[in-house]
Amino acid sequence: DHVICAMPQDSRVKMSLPALRAVQAMAGNNAKQQSRLSELEKEVREGKCYLSSDSSGCALRVVNVITLRLFRLDGLICAKVGEWSDDDTMIKRSKAKLPGTKTRAGEMPRQALDRLIKKELDALRPIV
Repeated sequence: DHVICAMPQDSRVKMSLPALRAVQAMAGNNAKQQSRLSELEKEVREGKCYLSSDSSGCALRVVNVITLRLFRLDGLICAKVGEWSDDDTMIKRSKAKLPGTKTRAGEMPRQALDRLIKKELDALRPIV
């Protein structure tokens, strides 16, 4: 996966084309499937994912995700349980989840981790 992350975006798109063409062939003329396929192709071209196939020929959508598991010595972990509302007057609650992000086109995992820490945990940066 690290090799694929480091590949230029145009190479990742070219690598994805055989699986994309196979999915297109399966979609046929179904309008709903064509719409989803258009979204998938957009994600591939924007570098949000790449396509591959497994040993049986099934197309796979691959997204590289970085998660950060921070824990204290007593076993408690850091989890995101909400976000500030747009006007910063209240917190919108959400399901608990580990801090994480998708890697961007051409971005190595360590770069994504640094971006995650800067964006989500900047106040904790000195101790992370």
